[in-house]
Amino acid sequence: MRIYQSIYILILGCFPLIVQGQSPVVFSFSEYLAQVRTQHPSFKQTTLINQIAEAKLLKAKGALDPKFNADWDFKRFQGKNYFNVVTSKFKVPTITGLEFELGYKYTSGEFFNPERTLPQEGQAFLGLRLPIFQGFLKNDYRTGILQAKNYKKIAEAETQIVQNDFLYQAALGYLDWWVTYNKQVIIREATAISLQQLQASKQAFVEGDIAAIDTLKAFTEWQTIQLESYEVNLELAQIYNRLDFFLGKNTLTDPQPESFSDLHIEDKIEILTDWSNHPKLYMYQLKLENLDYELQLQRNNALPEVGLSYNFLSARHVNFFDAYNGYSPLGNYKVGMDIKVPILNRKNRAAIQLADLKYQSTELERSTQQRALELKGNNYAQQIQNYQEQSEWAAQLLENYESIFQNELLKYRVGESTLLVVNTRKQQFIQAQLKYLSLRYKYLKALLAYANLSVQYNKF
Repeated sequence: MRIYQSIYILILGCFPLIVQGQSPVVFSFSEYLAQVRTQHPSFKQTTLINQIAEAKLLKAKGALDPKFNADWDFKRFQGKNYFNVVTSKFKVPTITGLEFELGYKYTSGEFFNPERTLPQEGQAFLGLRLPIFQGFLKNDYRTGILQAKNYKKIAEAETQIVQNDFLYQAALGYLDWWVTYNKQVIIREATAISLQQLQASKQAFVEGDIAAIDTLKAFTEWQTIQLESYEVNLELAQIYNRLDFFLGKNTLTDPQPESFSDLHIEDKIEILTDWSNHPKLYMYQLKLENLDYELQLQRNNALPEVGLSYNFLSARHVNFFDAYNGYSPLGNYKVGMDIKVPILNRKNRAAIQLADLKYQSTELERSTQQRALELKGNNYAQQIQNYQEQSEWAAQLLENYESIFQNELLKYRVGESTLLVVNTRKQQFIQAQLKYLSLRYKYLKALLAYANLSVQYNKF
């Protein structure tokens, strides 16, 4: 009866299968996912999301880069130098909207606008421009940088979700390999039992104990299991091709998946009661912050545009302490003010409405997403509990069918049963094994699905 007991023990996952006296290579679940992380190009590609976000943040900060520019305007006509104007500026914008400007101007010639007349050696200037209403503290510079910082955080959360989804697909491949491999073992052992029955039937027929039809029944039973074996072998070969996608070809030689008791998937997964910290909801929170920045900017853009400018002008040594020597910032300067007030302001009012509506829409999406996560999480948790309880019942059922099958074999050997009944009990035993394996598969699949939903594949 050891051969029957070995089948049951294999299904329970207590011991790996031993083939021809040699221990096969066991490829553990953690080793599998580790290779997927390090070898698969698509997983490596997910890291580019963070690099793209960092580049966008650098681009947003680049809006505050100091700028240098120079202009030269020269005209000569009919032997006369009409004008020669040289202007160079160094401009420094700030996140508050205040702008600093440092420059130098030089003019010469016989004909040019009198207001452009400067000292003979040229003129240096140092000035600033301050927006009073629109553009002060809330402007494109500040909004762009704040949004880019949040986009970087969004990219980190998105990378976590994308990698988690990819590992989930890889984990499903391993799980399909696990269940198909163990199914193949069951069919293989069932084939060996059928072959033993066939040989025993032949011997019994030769000795005159049974009729020829009984040997035919044993043969057809062996043929049926052989057909199932072909189907399982094909399924397993296709799964190996699927694993090649995640690992690369010729990764392992005659590997064996981890036994059920060694997977410990349920020990690594936490059943959540609070989904508010989920990466998807965190992404929505950051999106809402960016939309709020946009809304603040649009409201600021609806204000009048008023700018004050001051430029200190000098061509000689500057004395900052003597306000009346003609060369101090209080004695030689240029000031100005510009005002722009839209009359109907329809464009800005519409922009505010659109930004506000987009904020409300995103907030509703976040609430819907949170509710969907909670419902799906509860469904998966119920499936996990249900399949676990079913598996416990199936294990007891399997043990009972094994006892019935062994008892029927014993009765058949002493002539108290028929081959038809033995085959029936054997089929019941095989189906019980496959049923138990199927429930364990559904249980593990529900665990993997829950880990994917709750983004917990970083624990594997």
